[in-house]
Amino acid sequence: MKKLRPWWIPEKKVQVLAKEGWNPGVLGIVAGRLLEELGQTVIVLNIEDGRAKGSARSVEAVDIFEALDPHRDLFIAFGGHAGAAGMTLEVEKLSDLSQVLEDYVREKGADASGKNKLNLDEELDLETLSLETVKSFERLAPFGMDNQKPVFYIKDFQVESARTMGAGNAHLKLKISKGEASFEVVAFGQGRWATEFAQTKNLELAVKLSVNQWNGQTALQLMMVDARVEGVQLFNIRGKNAVLPEGSSSLGFCWRTARSGD
Repeated sequence: MKKLRPWWIPEKKVQVLAKEGWNPGVLGIVAGRLLEELGQTVIVLNIEDGRAKGSARSVEAVDIFEALDPHRDLFIAFGGHAGAAGMTLEVEKLSDLSQVLEDYVREKGADASGKNKLNLDEELDLETLSLETVKSFERLAPFGMDNQKPVFYIKDFQVESARTMGAGNAHLKLKISKGEASFEVVAFGQGRWATEFAQTKNLELAVKLSVNQWNGQTALQLMMVDARVEGVQLFNIRGKNAVLPEGSSSLGFCWRTARSGD
């Protein structure tokens, strides 16, 4: 992701990133990760033989299909829906693509920098969770774009530990508990927040339920979708290689979430 930074133009409402040599098979994943990191609609394209081909991921306020469908003359191939699209176009039309999107955002008055709303299906109590809970929701499968896996809201628990895992300590694993119940929570790509999560008070999580099978053992595991804390919290980061924002005297963090019905 860091390799994409030189092509990121902060003043743009929509980021159109294109370069030779990028792996076409992961462009959709990269676009999704950049969407989360930047909070902007992102198009990531690989250039080969004079053509740019790739994927778009969009914030809720920008309907990427509505924005581009009237301009099919720009594309060799195009398809998608409100939140995502795939496309192929000639390299010389990349600037036109960017301008079309900038014009769309301006004309719609859309908030192109806002994160997508997160809809939560239900609040769960950790003390009532079990493998049977997962099995009951699996009856709703198969899951996909039109039938997404349920996202649950949990609160009023203790963070027993937080540690990194995976190559380069990229991922985060929490152990949380409430009463006699305890579970592991995995957050891919969030290893850099281990110190903060270990010290956070009154943490609230949005999670999906999954089953982890390891060494012959089967256990319920929670996959973090998002997290939230109210207000500003102070963390002891001595020993951590962290840079405070300019002018800040304390470090706080907060993730967005929306409860059902908000």
